[in-house]
Amino acid sequence: MKKLALSMILGASLMVTSSAFALTSMTDSNMKSATGQAGVSIAVDNVKIETYTGTTKYWDDNGTDRSGTANSAASAAAIVISGRHTVKEFLAMTSDADYQADFQDKAGVAALNQWVPYDSATGEGGAHALTIDVGRCATLSAGLSDNLGAAVVAAGVVIGLPTLMIATSSDTYTVGIEMAGANVVNGSAATNRNTFIRIEKGASVTAILGGTLEIAPH
Repeated sequence: MKKLALSMILGASLMVTSSAFALTSMTDSNMKSATGQAGVSIAVDNVKIETYTGTTKYWDDNGTDRSGTANSAASAAAIVISGRHTVKEFLAMTSDADYQADFQDKAGVAALNQWVPYDSATGEGGAHALTIDVGRCATLSAGLSDNLGAAVVAAGVVIGLPTLMIATSSDTYTVGIEMAGANVVNGSAATNRNTFIRIEKGASVTAILGGTLEIAPH
């Protein structure tokens, strides 16, 4: 009896077509429906970048030597910028209140009124995360269509820029003079790379209110 039952099960399994077990690739629309999104969204906030820049020199082959008329290596002098230190902070702006408080008020700029409230009908305006999508590149498609005189659709990666404030809280450096040879300034021996000024800039901010970057193969 057991052998008969086993034979019936095996026979039924053989009657099922192999296509029933085949894997079918999903279309883009199916994938979008399954995942709920066509790409990914990335939040960027409170990212701090500290930078130290080495020495930068601006050389003048005549330098400070006025005793002769010909240029020479001994006459060369340079303005030296050294020890540059900057600190930048990337802050997400998630509302018009953020834009007003973080950008306009702290920067001391005039009311620019560039913030656009979110429009549910068009999906434009409001706060945006950093987004990465795969699909039609509208700007590249328009440019190629114009160049070739025919409708062209360029597909690739579309990166949406986030609403972001970039604040610089520190930007300082020193400026000096470096001279070649035994040059003389105003009748007295000059000390190489003697710092004569220190520059310290006030805080500054930059706002990114949106936009897109498109990447497509060619």
